[in-house]
Amino acid sequence: MAWGLPRPGHPEGQVACHVRDVLANLERLHLAPDARRRLRVAALVHDAFKAEVDPRRPSTRDNHHGAIARRFLEGYTDDAGLLALVELHD
Repeated sequence: MAWGLPRPGHPEGQVACHVRDVLANLERLHLAPDARRRLRVAALVHDAFKAEVDPRRPSTRDNHHGAIARRFLEGYTDDAGLLALVELHD
C-alpha cells in the first residue's frame, strides 16, 4: 500500500492515499449496504498489488495489478461480479 509516486490519474501518490480517497468518496454516496460493502472491498483490494507488477513486462493479463488482485480475492469470495470489478475496472 506504500507503493507509488504522484502521477497522472493518481496525484495522491501512494496506493494507501488513493484508497483513502476512494473510501471517503464512497461514504458520501447513499448506497445500498451490499453495494457499499462490495465497492469497499474492491477499493481495498484492486490497487493493493501494484507493487507486484513486473515493470520490465507489459502491464497486461497476468502482469496487471487488477488480475493479481482478482487472484488474491478468489481465495475469499466466489462473487463473480466483485471479482470482475476488481480485475477490470481500469
